[in-house]
Amino acid sequence: MIFSILSACFAILFLLISKKVYKYYFTPLGIYAAIWGSSLVIYFLNPLDYFSPSDETIVIFFGSFFSFCLGCLLVSRQRLPNTNNFRLKNNISEERIKRYILIFGSLGLLGSLALLFIVLSKFGINTYFSDPEYIRRQFFYEYSDLSVRVISGVSRFLIMNVLRACTYFAAILSSIYLMFYNKKYLPIYIPIISTIVFDAAYLGRSHTMDTFIIYFSGFMLGKQIDASHKAFDLKAMVKKLFKNKLIAFFLILFVVLFMYQGIFLKKYDIGEYKQMYSGVEIPSVVVHFYDYSMGPLYTFDGVVKDEFHTNWYGRVTFYVIEISLRPFLVFLRHVGLNIEMDYPTHQTDYQMIPIQISFDKSKIAFFTYLRYFYDDFGFAGTFIFPFLLGAITTTAYRNIFKKIQLYYIALSMLLLLVISWSTILWQLINFHIFYTLLFIFFFIALREKNVYRKITRKI
Repeated sequence: MIFSILSACFAILFLLISKKVYKYYFTPLGIYAAIWGSSLVIYFLNPLDYFSPSDETIVIFFGSFFSFCLGCLLVSRQRLPNTNNFRLKNNISEERIKRYILIFGSLGLLGSLALLFIVLSKFGINTYFSDPEYIRRQFFYEYSDLSVRVISGVSRFLIMNVLRACTYFAAILSSIYLMFYNKKYLPIYIPIISTIVFDAAYLGRSHTMDTFIIYFSGFMLGKQIDASHKAFDLKAMVKKLFKNKLIAFFLILFVVLFMYQGIFLKKYDIGEYKQMYSGVEIPSVVVHFYDYSMGPLYTFDGVVKDEFHTNWYGRVTFYVIEISLRPFLVFLRHVGLNIEMDYPTHQTDYQMIPIQISFDKSKIAFFTYLRYFYDDFGFAGTFIFPFLLGAITTTAYRNIFKKIQLYYIALSMLLLLVISWSTILWQLINFHIFYTLLFIFFFIALREKNVYRKITRKI
């Protein structure tokens, strides 16, 4: 109970600091404090009577919490400037932004439709509705049957990574377009359609949630950038959204999809039992939701209790970079260089740590974002990397108000997405998130600095 009270106090404290320093709660500091503060409150209350955390885990959770907040505050020595009547300053025209949205959004939608076609053609509609969990397992190498695996090889790389990144990049640009131009342009809805179709094929819901977070971040940042807007009015915003029939349709479709996949598909077998706690029966659906949101904190504690870490010094945290460079390293081996190819994986033997649920066990495949730092650097990594993430995210956020450039806005939105999922996983371990970051760099950052024009002039 004492740790829950401390977590609530620290969360409220840093939310108030966020309001004082930045004038807003919706900042990297405020978002992190709200998400981790509320998660730790529930975790330490332990309402379903799961395993108690070790002392080292408690130190890591509070230490990483303070490290991130300290990183945010150390780069926040000055108050944000007055942003009244600020306008977008960049070397990318409105027409180019619209072209990017159309091209990348269409590519992402093409990949989502291709995946849905592959799933339905391979398993059939009857299996899709009668045994979706079987199809879901075929997406993962450790569970799938080689003869019926959904997708593999080059097609998996293109659809699951590159084209999915196109959808995320288009979603970020669509949100920015709404933020600054506020004009009707139908292609801005393509990323929403794409992620819904992808999740329908993948039998998941996280990508649709990612898109919602991206659009919501754009809305909130837009209100901060142009401070002349009226104060945030949730009721008025909901009314405005539902007046737009297209948006209302997508919102309703998202709710239906979320309920179908979250309640009826059963991501893991939780059985027919009822969790007993203080003499009260808790439905399995509630246990499912609790495990999905809070389970990673328990599984990370399991890793710490087993004292498992690899000392790979970055090869797990930056796994996606090393694997992306693999073709180049293979080429170097072919030309005679002795290149070590024992690639580490972020899916170790501890990937599925069971947590007790009444008379059965449930397996959670996530460990919070701290697990990757702990794997690589042990105890110290869980303090250093949250500090760096807080400093980098806040620097990008502050630069929005200094320069009002697309690059800093897009980068901030992607990093806010990473923070939003930090109690579950390290998003930058995912190839599609990493490639989205590359798209932001090559198609926005370099173009804003006229790098391509300077290169062509020299040539």
